[in-house]
Amino acid sequence: MENLNSTFIDYDGSKFLDEFETEEQIDTAVKTDSELDEITVTTGTPHNDTKIAKQDFIDQNRPLETYAQQRLDYLDVDPQRFAENIDQYTQKEVDFLENPSFFYEQALALKDPNINLTDVRIASNNRIAQNVIEKYESQEETGALDAILDFGSMALHEFVTSPKTLLTEDELEKLGEEVLSAKITKTPKEFDEWFNTFSEDYMSKGPRDDSSWRLSQLKEIVNNNGFRPNSSKALTKAFAALDAAGLGVIGKNAVKLTVKTAKNKTLVGRVATNEGPENAADVAEDVLNNRLDPEVTSDVGPASLNPHFDEVLPSEGSVASRLLENKLVQNIKFYWNNNAIGRVLPEADVARLAAEAGAKMKKTFGNPIYRGVHGTDQGVFYTDGSLGNYTVTALFGRKTDGQAFKATSTGKPSQGAKQAAERAQGELIPIKDGDDITGYVIQKRENLNLAKEIPGIDDVFEGAMNLERNAIRTMINDWIAPVTTPIARVFGSASTRGLENTKQLALLGEGAAAAIGKLVKDAARPIEALNNSDRAALAFITRNLRDNPLESARRGWYNTEEFANKYLEFTGKQATPQVRKAYESLVEISDASYLLQSSNIMQRYVQKGYQAIKMPNGFRVPAKALSTNASVPDSARILDIVDNQTTYKEFLEPKAQVWRLDKEYEGYEYIVRPKSVDSLDPSDVMGYNAGGPRTNPFSKWFIVAGDYNRGRVKTWLSTFTEEDAVTAVREINTIIANRGKTNIDDIVKQNNTWNPDIETFDDLEKFAKENGWDLNTTGTLKPKERNVTIQSLDGDDDAFNGMSFGDFIENDMRRGDNVLPHYGGGKTTNHDPTANIVAGINSAVNDFSYRAYTLNAMVSWVKKAKGVSGIRLPANIPEDDYYNLFMGAQFTGSGKEVTRMKEIWNIDRRRMNVKRADEIAMRSLGESAANFVYARTGKELDFGDPTNLMLKIGFQTKFGFLNVKQTIVQAFHATSIMMISPTHGPRGAGMALTMRYLYAFPNAIDGSITTLAKRYNLTEDQIRDVMTYVRSSGRMDLDTEIAELNTGYGRGISGFAGEDYTPSKLANAWANSKKAVSKGMEYGLVPFREGDRLARLTGTYTAILEYMAKNPGESILTAKARRQIAARDSALNFHMSSISNASWQKGVLRLPTQWLSHTMRSMEMLFNGKEFTVAERARLGAVLVPMYGAAGFGFASAADYIAEKTGMSVDNEFFTFLKWGLVDGVTDVMMTDENGRVGTGLTTSFAPAGQIRDTIRKINEGRFLEVLGGPSAQIGSDIVMSIIDTANNLADGNATLVNESTMKTFRNITTLDNIAKAVGIFNNKEYRSKTGATVPGEMTTTEAIMVGVGISPLKVQEFYATKSIVYNDDRKLRKERRAISRLADKAHTMIRSGDPQQYEEGFEILRGLNLRITNSGAPYALQQSMYRSLVKPIDDELPQLILKLSKYDRAKMAERLASTLGN
Repeated sequence: MENLNSTFIDYDGSKFLDEFETEEQIDTAVKTDSELDEITVTTGTPHNDTKIAKQDFIDQNRPLETYAQQRLDYLDVDPQRFAENIDQYTQKEVDFLENPSFFYEQALALKDPNINLTDVRIASNNRIAQNVIEKYESQEETGALDAILDFGSMALHEFVTSPKTLLTEDELEKLGEEVLSAKITKTPKEFDEWFNTFSEDYMSKGPRDDSSWRLSQLKEIVNNNGFRPNSSKALTKAFAALDAAGLGVIGKNAVKLTVKTAKNKTLVGRVATNEGPENAADVAEDVLNNRLDPEVTSDVGPASLNPHFDEVLPSEGSVASRLLENKLVQNIKFYWNNNAIGRVLPEADVARLAAEAGAKMKKTFGNPIYRGVHGTDQGVFYTDGSLGNYTVTALFGRKTDGQAFKATSTGKPSQGAKQAAERAQGELIPIKDGDDITGYVIQKRENLNLAKEIPGIDDVFEGAMNLERNAIRTMINDWIAPVTTPIARVFGSASTRGLENTKQLALLGEGAAAAIGKLVKDAARPIEALNNSDRAALAFITRNLRDNPLESARRGWYNTEEFANKYLEFTGKQATPQVRKAYESLVEISDASYLLQSSNIMQRYVQKGYQAIKMPNGFRVPAKALSTNASVPDSARILDIVDNQTTYKEFLEPKAQVWRLDKEYEGYEYIVRPKSVDSLDPSDVMGYNAGGPRTNPFSKWFIVAGDYNRGRVKTWLSTFTEEDAVTAVREINTIIANRGKTNIDDIVKQNNTWNPDIETFDDLEKFAKENGWDLNTTGTLKPKERNVTIQSLDGDDDAFNGMSFGDFIENDMRRGDNVLPHYGGGKTTNHDPTANIVAGINSAVNDFSYRAYTLNAMVSWVKKAKGVSGIRLPANIPEDDYYNLFMGAQFTGSGKEVTRMKEIWNIDRRRMNVKRADEIAMRSLGESAANFVYARTGKELDFGDPTNLMLKIGFQTKFGFLNVKQTIVQAFHATSIMMISPTHGPRGAGMALTMRYLYAFPNAIDGSITTLAKRYNLTEDQIRDVMTYVRSSGRMDLDTEIAELNTGYGRGISGFAGEDYTPSKLANAWANSKKAVSKGMEYGLVPFREGDRLARLTGTYTAILEYMAKNPGESILTAKARRQIAARDSALNFHMSSISNASWQKGVLRLPTQWLSHTMRSMEMLFNGKEFTVAERARLGAVLVPMYGAAGFGFASAADYIAEKTGMSVDNEFFTFLKWGLVDGVTDVMMTDENGRVGTGLTTSFAPAGQIRDTIRKINEGRFLEVLGGPSAQIGSDIVMSIIDTANNLADGNATLVNESTMKTFRNITTLDNIAKAVGIFNNKEYRSKTGATVPGEMTTTEAIMVGVGISPLKVQEFYATKSIVYNDDRKLRKERRAISRLADKAHTMIRSGDPQQYEEGFEILRGLNLRITNSGAPYALQQSMYRSLVKPIDDELPQLILKLSKYDRAKMAERLASTLGN
């Protein structure tokens, strides 16, 4: 044996090459990119000559030597078998070297002795035949005229000629057998010569050369071996015929291999077929690194959309996992790893669950856990590979000792290892020693379903109901209003009234959404920086990737160079570096969005119990093991994975485990006997598309076919209105019901409103084929509303239960290449892809950030509710379908526990943005307006909720447009924080000021760390942790979550509107104007945001410092620290963000209460007792009362009363302090100008009760519409009225009044109003409001400057406060006088009646009125006037009314009134 071994070691295969070279000169140059790919993948070098490539392959692998060495090492040498294999190898090598082309399959066969000669010849000769067919296809004439000529000439030829040229089935089968025989018996070189002659002879027959009819028959001969049914049974029949003809023994894999290679395949697909999906993924990456091959990009996508139909595909998950290198995703992972994003469960609980899952897997499989891997003794570990989607992995060894299965000498797994892996439904994983594979272990993975482990609510009365009590507060909290709604439940914030666990998670979610939103905003800056023409080009190219079927099928983005070529083609100019950067940013954002969205959707699958099943082609699909087979329809096709055959329920073993797929896959919904069951990967549940999502914004209704209760649907059509949807269903059903009738085309024309282009039934069939419609499913065709949820009627725990149809269809359509058809013809409108992509990721960020909160809120509530009498959960819903159980809960009881559970339920629904009845009504109002416009113009618009627009108008006009005063007003809250936390608050305020610049200029961080550490007595590592915390907490970026705006989460970029991507000059001007306005509005809010950020960060830094002091040595970046700091931070900032909104801050109530947030939260924090200790509340009160004075709490007249009773002088600074508080008191002392003292009037802006006082004043004055509409409605109304006045004055030609009314319009903007007032003071020394009202007295230059920056002078504040008091006093006295006069009139009537009893009663009333006047407290003059009304009856009203009518030139009305009343 040693001599035999050494003989093979000396063997040199190059002699074959030399012999063939001398025999004939062969052209061995590489001719195609595909052949170069095969050489590169096989040899690792891109050789341009096949001869050199083949020699390189043999030199690298030494296949014959390797085979001999293996057999000798294992002492497994049967001399006869050994000799046969040597002969087989020699012949395979001859075939390989003779073939002018380089075929991957031939190289693979040389490395694997288990692939016999027949197998590799079939595979190689099949490829030769396919290459020849492709040559004919490239020459084929495909125009309509050619098709007609082909058909006509062939028909004529068949009619007049003999013998016939069109073949019968028997003739086709005979030729197929001939070709198959040649595939098996001929070498590739021989087959190449033979098949070229065969095909030329065959194609030359008939009236026209290269006829498409002959070509289609040739394909049938080659691909199906002449048998029309494309099945393995037909091939078996062909092989049987060949065996009978004496062609010898065919390899056992010949039938299977012939099926695999029956159609042309890509290199990636063939690698997947022979070496598995993971190797195919590596090949795909190698090819794509060199060039972007459309076939390769489609091969790494979903199999159902792959045009190549390979039986094995590279793992979609393995390709998608490489997207994790995305920079934006890496930044999000950094935040996740630093616990800035809430966790569903504590890490300790996750570790426990992983251990339990591993133990369960061990018990199920039986083999010992493999030891000595990943540094653990258990062989079980869990990973967090996709941002909170935990996977537990168990590695199993041999049954005997738990060690790894030994690898063969080629590094392959043994047959025993393969069988064990199949029995375990696991994957074989190599164990390596350096680069050498030493063995294999079996890997089994499961996703951890964390939701089911969330505990139920322990104490529903924890938190808001367990307040420190005193008699008054107990009475207020328990008081029930007439509608049985406690005051506290209506006015209390969600953070105060909610549960501590969910509050902390909600706050983390709010911060994470803001922090990640900032990352997205930064990533989108290159896109925003483009001019309008470049934005249009980017949008056009991206849209083409999304909506053009030919481009979207590639399942991947263009590389940068390809994009630049597309840009050049579209614009005629080279792409600048800025344009390239914008495109790269868009791809980065899109890929990050895909990973976040798929991760979010995967959570739904995991909670429903889905796992990943590997189909026979290697593609992974989500499937769920059914607890019983009863729900499987008898007629359902079931795929047996092991046999790769169709079966039915009746043929299954009694205990067979049936799995249901999440969606129909290649005609199957159920499978049995899966070979591999793995954990889900995000890419398993959501298809990947370049170009962003199709959001179908104007598709309010969908026409769907299928099982619409479970999402087993095919979407046919979209419509804007329900009426259109109903019409479409009726018309399409009518057409299909009448098909086959002679007048069907007339029926089509009468029922084609849904698409006027469909005029015949042939048109419909063509349209249906193009859009994937099955016209046999008309019985299940139904209209479905966009926002209606998919809900199974039989309690089926489907993955899509609870998902809206709109979301389901958006996700489902990601896997489709065609845009959804829309009612009326054409395609569904989809907006600018760039804006859609950014909007999509922001939505995904929101869902991802709040995931831990949402799950904890729903699961804990449902688990508690199951044990509470008086709460009814929906029936026929699986017990772990927490979403539908939570959303569908009903309350039948009224006890304290039920009432409290309902309050928690309402709080969580508010935070989840579930719409209330009033919000739905406002949305419906917008939809009704849109439907009205659509019915009359055909224009599809989305008005949304009008209250959002009104809130934004109010917010911008008050806080925007560079309102400098807002920096002071918003930052002033820091004083309250410093009083609550006197030790750490001032340091926190200092850090908020001094560290702000480091976030804007990160390059300055390293040089400032040491200085900051010394200043705040912290280590440098602590300073870095503080900066990491602040940056990742999102507290710097809560721009869209501030309570005064209260329109919800909303970040994005401006989109390029419309379908025309070649903008006109007018369109460019309009787009640039909108962009400038948007930027201006953003910059206009800088003073407000900087002041708000300073106060908010003071709370953040204070909370951090407090935690450090209480927990010395602990990191502030742990999950525990994050939760506690976030809760304290929110409390210090009085919960002034939308996540803490109270019930009155939702729906239409947002309008009248827009400015009340700070007032209500201040009072709540001062009096409720939950968030702060008694001492902290006392300090807060101590600063609030003197800071804002008596007027700050609505008691301005109390200061005057005190001065009157005590004789205090009111013309001094102390009285200013008493009435208006510390700030105005100090400025009254310190500020002077040439005219003496100048004071500020800031209390009305700072005071907590200011807005309440203003609201009460409006109610007292009868201005109810202003109160109901809120500041936004008032501002909007003022603007409208000013515009109307301007138009009227313009029509009258009064230029002066036109200017005045125009200025009045713009003065609704606070900043412009302040400037106008300041100009008036500079010019006229007079303060004049926008309504024209003036303040008496002369104003100074200092006061003009103050007014210009938004600070009201003390004079103005004093005047309006006094005027309001006087007005209210006058109003009360006028009301009192009218009441006294009416009673006096009644008394005089009784006295004049002549009835003694009434006479006495009349005088009794007068005596009582006299006493009432005496005790009224009215001034002496007014009392005298009231006394006179007691002795003089009320004058006859008719003469007075007639006189007034005459005065106002209404003489005829006066005459009519007099004559009617007889006067």
